[in-house]
Amino acid sequence: MQDQSALAYEYQRQISEGTRAGLASEAPDLASAAVRVTLYEAQFAMYKSNQQSIDHNLTLAENQLNSVHESLLQIRTWATQARNDTNGADKRQILGAQIGQLRASIAQFSKATDAYGLAVFRTTAIPSVDVASGIGMPTAVAYADVMGRTAPDGIGVTGQVDILDALSQLEQTLKAGTAPTDAQMDTLAQGLQQVNLALAQTGALHKRLEQATQLADDQALAAKKLKSDLLDADPVEAASKLAQTNTLLKALQTLLGSLGSNSLFDKL
Repeated sequence: MQDQSALAYEYQRQISEGTRAGLASEAPDLASAAVRVTLYEAQFAMYKSNQQSIDHNLTLAENQLNSVHESLLQIRTWATQARNDTNGADKRQILGAQIGQLRASIAQFSKATDAYGLAVFRTTAIPSVDVASGIGMPTAVAYADVMGRTAPDGIGVTGQVDILDALSQLEQTLKAGTAPTDAQMDTLAQGLQQVNLALAQTGALHKRLEQATQLADDQALAAKKLKSDLLDADPVEAASKLAQTNTLLKALQTLLGSLGSNSLFDKL
C-alpha cells in the first residue's frame, strides 16, 4: 500500500515537473549521465564559437583575395599593352603610374584587418582549433601564402612570388619608358597563380568548415535528445502509470476494508 502510494506521488511529480527524478540522490546514475551530457553541450558550444570565428576570418580572406586577384588581372592587361611596340615611352610611363596605384591598393588589401584589429592575412603562427569532435582547422590564412613575403614590410619567401616586389619592379620598368621583359611577365603570371591557389585553398577550407559544422550540429542534436530522454518525463506515460497505480490503490483499499470486516474479532 505504501509502495503504491509512493509510486502515485512520483508519477504526479513527473507530470507536474516534467522530469524523471526529483533529486540527484534519487537516481545517481541518471544524474551522472546527465552531467556528462551537459559537459558535451558545453563542448559543442565551444565548437560553435570556433566555427563562427573561422567562418568570419575565411569570408574576410576571400573578399581580400578577390580584390587582389582582380587588381592583378588589370595589371596584367596593362603590362601586356605596354609590350606592344605601338606604345611609346610616354604611354608606358602612364601605364607604369597606373600599376603603381594598383600596387598601393594591393598592399592595402593585404594589410586589411577585422573589426578587432586582427590582420586578415596572418604574419604569425596560425593556431588550429577544434570545430567538431576530432576535427581541427586553422583559424586564418597566412600572409606568406598570398603575398609571397613574411609580412607587409618583410622579406620574400623561398619558392613564392613576392608580389609587391614584382609589381614594384614592373612599375619602375614602365616608368622608365621600356617594355616589360619576358621574365617579368612570367613572374606576374606566377603571382596570379599563387593568388588563385590561395583562393582555392580558402574555398576548400570553407567547404570543410561547412561539413564539420553540420557534423557538430548533428552531434549536438543527438546529445540534446539523449539529455531529454534521460531527464524529461513523458507526461502521457506518467499519466497512464498514475491511473494504473490509482486503480491498484483503490483495489487494495477495498481488499483491506473487506479483510477488516471479516476479522476474528468480528466473529467473537
